Amino acid sequence: ARHISLTSCQLNDDDATSIGYFLSQHSILLSLNLFNNNITNKGIAAIASGIRSNHRLLSLSLAMNQFNDEGANVLAKAFQPIEIEGTEKVQGIRCAAYNSYYGVHQFNNAATDTPYPPALLEALLGKKAKAPKVSFDVIPFDDAIKVLRAPEEPAAKKKGAVEDEEPPKPPLFEVPGNKTMRNLNLGCNRQLSANAVEAFFTVPKHTEQLTRIGFGGCHDIPN
Repeated sequence: ARHISLTSCQLNDDDATSIGYFLSQHSILLSLNLFNNNITNKGIAAIASGIRSNHRLLSLSLAMNQFNDEGANVLAKAFQPIEIEGTEKVQGIRCAAYNSYYGVHQFNNAATDTPYPPALLEALLGKKAKAPKVSFDVIPFDDAIKVLRAPEEPAAKKKGAVEDEEPPKPPLFEVPGNKTMRNLNLGCNRQLSANAVEAFFTVPKHTEQLTRIGFGGCHDIPN
């Protein structure tokens, strides 16, 4: 199915957690309607995590649920880049983005038990890497990842050096947020205020696709 509507299904935060995982992995779904459910900040956080890795969903409605400005702020951050230290976490996010984009799990290289494409982070860090043996090598997500700090090499031990010296710092990456969604409906959430609107003010700097964010029917937000 490319369009799913779960309106008025009494969905809760546990359901939203499952939906968030689904969004991080699913490549076919284009629209999702969660109007009139019982999703609070906790569930919104899970959905936001899924949105960050999703590269297909175009429209999402979270209208008439139970979250407040805190949840809206977390949701807004899903469209903005974040800084992540260490290659393992970045690779995990990228794997989810890859799965979402192609609709398949990354192929594993049986010889090294590492996923294809194996070269992304190594290439970013200036290291040599073998080209993947499959055509599914890159996704648009890759072009937006930035290396903010290259990994530090372990310092050579000197005679008389203190053993508890600080270990080398891992690399620091800037990982993009969602750049695909076009329509987000947050209307009729009675707990939202003008602060929720402000949370989305900087989103257009990071994505040109999200052209409509609806707040209609939120009592504390002036028309």
